[in-house]
Amino acid sequence: MRAALIAALALVSASGAAAAQTATTTATETPAAESDSAPASTAPVTATAPVAAASTVRGALFITPMGEPFRSSDPDVPPIRNWFTYADIDKDGKIGQQEYLADALVFFDRVDANHDHNLTSAETTAYWQVRAPELLTGWSANVGFEGVRRGSAGPGNDAQEAARRRERERQRNERGPRGAARYGLLNNAEPIMTCDTNFDRRIMQDEYMACAAQRFTEIDTNHDGFFTLDEGERR
Repeated sequence: MRAALIAALALVSASGAAAAQTATTTATETPAAESDSAPASTAPVTATAPVAAASTVRGALFITPMGEPFRSSDPDVPPIRNWFTYADIDKDGKIGQQEYLADALVFFDRVDANHDHNLTSAETTAYWQVRAPELLTGWSANVGFEGVRRGSAGPGNDAQEAARRRERERQRNERGPRGAARYGLLNNAEPIMTCDTNFDRRIMQDEYMACAAQRFTEIDTNHDGFFTLDEGERR
């Protein structure tokens, strides 16, 4: 059940995050779909996959720092614990950086529907439509999660755009967290595409894994090289 995760752990342990560029085929095996300790994501979802109605998705939602949805149907078990159980490969009660990167690598390949070593917004949107439709509430083709309409700025409109940004910031502060930030550890509405460091509208595996390494340092609040559940509860 954990073969893909263990294989990914071996890769990142041997070669670091850069090994992600060559690791795709072993990461396609998925954990058991029926277990509450398995992620909500159980198979690659293509951009043309049928969209599941939100009412068919059950259980409280947790979004990992890298964007993977986990759910819990047990009101006494928060969904973050299901992710923790899954990602803690050696069962020592903590998630080390290599375990965290292995989990990220497996998830990357699951979302990469065409297996071209890149993620696009079409792939991530298709994935969330099926696995976490809550993240897409209020989303449209022209308006991002933060309500920033594309193409709104133009030559000579710097003052107007600055005013619009101030107003959007005020509105965001009033609304509180949006998108994945409502369900995760970090204040990040779109945890996958924000790894696009070169702004080419696609996420290469090395970009994603470098992003994962950075985010691990953010959730490892005591900087001991591990993430524990109490660190999540303190956030």
